[in-house]
Order: sequence, then C-alpha cells, then structure tokens
Amino acid sequence: MNKVFNYILALLFFVIAALEGATLSAETKTIPVQTAIPEALKELGVLFDKGRYKELIKRAAKISAHQKRNSYPGYLAYLKGLVFQKLGDHNRALASLQKAHSIRPSNSDFSLALARTLMALGQNKQAAEILKESIWFSRFKIETPERAYLMLGEYYSSIDDTARAEEMLKKALSGSETSVQAALRLTQLYAANGNIEAALGILRAATAKNPDNPELKIKLARNLLRNVNRDTEQAKISEALKLSSSVIKTDGIPIRLASEARALYIKSLLESGDLATAEKELQSSAQKGISSEELNRLKAQLEIEKKAKRSTHDS
Repeated sequence: MNKVFNYILALLFFVIAALEGATLSAETKTIPVQTAIPEALKELGVLFDKGRYKELIKRAAKISAHQKRNSYPGYLAYLKGLVFQKLGDHNRALASLQKAHSIRPSNSDFSLALARTLMALGQNKQAAEILKESIWFSRFKIETPERAYLMLGEYYSSIDDTARAEEMLKKALSGSETSVQAALRLTQLYAANGNIEAALGILRAATAKNPDNPELKIKLARNLLRNVNRDTEQAKISEALKLSSSVIKTDGIPIRLASEARALYIKSLLESGDLATAEKELQSSAQKGISSEELNRLKAQLEIEKKAKRSTHDS
C-alpha cells in the first residue's frame, strides 16, 4: 500500500514539475534564465549572475509582498538560499532552501542546494538522506541523478565508506556535468588506498574524453610520477613530461594550475635524467618570479642529482 501511495505521490510531483517548466540550475556560478519563469524571477536570476546579491534580496522581499506575482515561491526561496550560500551565511541559506524543498521536494536543484548547505553545516547524514530522496524522485522525471551520486560519493568518502563511495562516484562518471569531478574524486579514493594503476586508468579515460582539461592532465601527470621507478618506468615519465608540457603551453589557465604544471614538468625532466633542461627551467621560473615550496624542493633535488652525477663521473 505504501509503495502505491509513494508511486502516486511521485507522479503528482512529476505533473507539477511539467506544469512549472524547466528548473533553475543548481550551479551557483550562473543561473540560466528559463522562459517558463516569470519576468520578476528572471530579473532575480540576472542579478544573481551579476553578483548583485544584496539587491537581489531586497527585490525578492518586494516580490514576496505581491502574492499574484509570487507564483513560484519555491524558486524565490531557492534563489535566496543560493545568495546566502555565496555570502557564507549557511544558517540563513538552510532556512530558505528548506522552504524551497518543502514546496517542491521533487526538484533536484532544490534538493542538491539543500544537501550542499547541510554538508557545509556538518549535517552530513541529513544531507545524504536528501540526496537519496533526490535519486528516488529522478526515476519519475526526465533527468539524471548524477549530481546526487557525486555528492553522495563525497559523503561516503568523508566517512571512509570506500565501497559505497566508489559505487556512487562510478555512477557519476556518466554525467556530462559530473564526469570530470567524479574522475578526480575516484582518483583520490584509489590513490589514498594505494591503487595507483586504477587511478591512472580513470584519469586516462577522463583525459581522453576531455582533452582540453588542464586539471585532469595535471592529476594524471602527478599520479604517473608517484613512486615512479626511473629505471623501469621511463614510459610513465615520458607521458608525464608530455602532459605537463602541454599544460604549460596552454594560454589562459589559472596561475595555480600553471605553477603546478611547471613543477611537474621539471620533476619529469629530473626523473628522465635531463638535468640541464631542468636547471634551465628552474632558472627561468626564478627570473619570472615563479616560486613555490615544490619548486624549492625540486631545486634541492637537482643539486643532489648533480652532485651524485659528479661523484659517479669522478669515480
């Protein structure tokens, strides 16, 4: 009887979703403006995209005062919740997102935003329940639950439930929006458990699917060099050298990634025995004002390698 009731309830939510139209994105960088959303809420979406959060909150309060215009109270509460998330006010975000979720628990965007806030407040078990509910509702809607799988994978990783974390993250790999993050999380999971070859397999597949993603290339290069044996694994070193070199040559990437790629490139040169080029790259980095703890370690490693090479030559 309960199953029948739940099924009918889910179908009702499906009908409501169809009538209300497309949902707003749970991505908190921008919100795509949908034609099904009233003009008043479109304006709020634009304000959110432009980062004009205080103005958005004031405008939302005015809209709430006009019941006829406030046809989408769930979306209004959702937008306010996203603003409070961006401002780091997780308690107020929680109140707004709980309201949105109570109005439309079948909306995956509302559910994921609420789960994200619950996690930020350390309420991980409650977040997991919301995510499981979102996955259940997704069976009755034309959408996929990969975002919920990704967040559940992160949750299970945080409580060291490796088996369930792996299961959820593998499911998230199939999502167009979640495949990269799922691959990176799986890599961390495998590497932490010493399964480097599995991590490399995931990263190679993800890099082949997303050849222009510098973060994937960097993670792959780093894992290729992890505990590498320069006498027997020159192929891995060459692969890492090629990957890091391609990232360095890419224009417009964040400084953090460029610095990390440069360090991996120099490390690859050292592992390949090309001390002269490694030294030139370190000197070039110093001249450009690029510095990091990793580059300092590589500089020290270079001196050790040069000293060892001189000792071998002298003997």
